[in-house]
Amino acid sequence: MDDSVFESIPITLGREEDGRWWADVELMSGVMAYGETREAAIMAVRRWRCESPPTASTTGSRYRSR
Repeated sequence: MDDSVFESIPITLGREEDGRWWADVELMSGVMAYGETREAAIMAVRRWRCESPPTASTTGSRYRSR
């Protein structure tokens, strides 16, 4: 697991056994995203943070609720 700071918001990064990367903003409940690369996970969680939270119909493997 890797703790990084992007735009003054701490993002925790990790890698699943299947190779997918995840990025989690612990200060914002439910803000987590997956990506094929570390950078893709970071970009996905940054986009998610800027958008309104996804609804059940828009969630997919990219998002996981906590």
